[in-house]
Amino acid sequence: MCGIFIVINKKSQPLNLQNCKRSLKQMHRRGPDWSFYKLVNKNIFIGQVVLSMTGEKKKNLNLHYSQSGNFFIVFNGEIYNYKSLVFSDFDKNKTKNLSDTNVLVNLFDFNKIDKINSILDGMYAFVVYDKHKKQLLISRDPQGEKSLYVYENNNTIIVSSEINPIISYTKDNEINFDIIKTYFCSRHFLQFEKTIFKNIKNIKPGVLTSLDLKNFKFKTVSKYLMHDLIDEKIFNINEKRDEDDLCEELDYLLEKNLKEMIPIGRSFASIISGGIDSSLISNYICRISNPKKIIYLNHIGKDKFSHQMKIFENYLNRSILKYKINPDNYQKNLIKCLKICNSPINSHDFVGKFILSKKIRQYNCRALFGGDGADELFGGYETYRQSLRDPKVNHSAYTRFVNPKIFDGDDYFNFFKKKLNENWKNSLKSYSFVKNQFDRNRLAMMLMDSTIQLSSVGLRGCDLMSMYHSVETRSVFLRKDIIKFALNLPLKFKINLKKNSLMSTKILLKKIFLKYYPRKLILEKQGFPGFPNEMSEFLGPKNKYIFKDILKIKNFTKKIGNSDKATSWKIYNTEMYFKNLPKLF
Repeated sequence: MCGIFIVINKKSQPLNLQNCKRSLKQMHRRGPDWSFYKLVNKNIFIGQVVLSMTGEKKKNLNLHYSQSGNFFIVFNGEIYNYKSLVFSDFDKNKTKNLSDTNVLVNLFDFNKIDKINSILDGMYAFVVYDKHKKQLLISRDPQGEKSLYVYENNNTIIVSSEINPIISYTKDNEINFDIIKTYFCSRHFLQFEKTIFKNIKNIKPGVLTSLDLKNFKFKTVSKYLMHDLIDEKIFNINEKRDEDDLCEELDYLLEKNLKEMIPIGRSFASIISGGIDSSLISNYICRISNPKKIIYLNHIGKDKFSHQMKIFENYLNRSILKYKINPDNYQKNLIKCLKICNSPINSHDFVGKFILSKKIRQYNCRALFGGDGADELFGGYETYRQSLRDPKVNHSAYTRFVNPKIFDGDDYFNFFKKKLNENWKNSLKSYSFVKNQFDRNRLAMMLMDSTIQLSSVGLRGCDLMSMYHSVETRSVFLRKDIIKFALNLPLKFKINLKKNSLMSTKILLKKIFLKYYPRKLILEKQGFPGFPNEMSEFLGPKNKYIFKDILKIKNFTKKIGNSDKATSWKIYNTEMYFKNLPKLF
């Protein structure tokens, strides 16, 4: 796990090497073990910080070159299937330390460029320098687990794992307030390819992009999205399968993939919230390995389920580290999270992820296993079940939350809705073979959540919050064959109104849960601790809304208000960001 930082001077003038190295060093928490850089023609800086996750912490720069010497890679993440990608003519004897980085860069020697994302199974972001073609090849995993940003102005192009090093280098912090507006008109802070900074964009998940270093033009080479894992044939076969049969297959896949994800020679931990996903993961891990810690996080005074942890301890045969947060440390950690993200935060659970990673790192753990992706892929949100009650709901979960009164006549708001509708249409198209329109719409909702919400909210938080503490977050639900299994499940195996309330969502996962735990431990959805109710003292009339004039929203307080918890969070979070803006840069 690492951090990537690349600077290109378009005018082919020598770079200020000290500035490049200083900005790279800003990500030292992502890679505390060692760092390196490569200069190309004095106007291209390619740098990386490294967090060693397997074996000895060897500083072997040769592993970043392909055998031909034509390709050089900087890489962030884990390729879980790298051993199966070794070709017969790949000379393993040329390197004693075969790694996922080494295998990945050599795939380019074997002309696997346009198919690269389709054959990889993992979480990753990479930049490959092609010496012969004088180009960079840039990509990140299709599910969007690893962050990667690109900055461009008239003189400079920067590719970075985080935003802060970019701003540190360029001093360009011009904010696109249109993006912040969208925060108040959708369920989450959905950024698509844009960020809140005018000249900084997200590299799209699953898209391989080339950058010609002669004319500095970006070009899409290939796309491999989660949508591509949907297979009509497999879906139709699953339609006829028995529920128990599917449970058995999923149970096998989860355990098999987790075995492959356990880091060798590094301490790791597991999250347990009391919910289905994390409890299952903790059970698998305790049976197949020996985690250093299992950690539980909740609010002081609002903890309804800590007593259940004693039961989980008995079934896991492990003690559980219990940690509770209060409004004071929540607020302090929120400021830190805002600084790391350098934007209003997508979700209140960023703070929970930050605290968990911090606590686990104190025990020298380098990996933290969680349940990200399970709700989106297997139908865990109550939103899906509620939508079953209304046969007239024929649109995405996001457009249902848009409040047009806030931005009447706003051009960017119209653009935002257009982008949502485009994604919705693509999601519907992916399930066009599903004859039942009702089922097709609900499956499209989940696919949309799995692509938009998951990458821009949950996974962004996992990457930034955990890597700040030199901890790598891993989720088995985001392995390729698990995603493929889930996306090809008919709706009846995910949500069902006919079943009792406990078993009406995430049907398959709950059935597997009952294989390892008693029924009484199936609790209401847990997740990360959210916005504490005790924080209400910071809300309401006391808020100054210092950002309302910047956003140019007429009758801001009347239109947005703070009547519900979600909106209160957005107001408070944005307020704190702008209040601390000078400190953040």
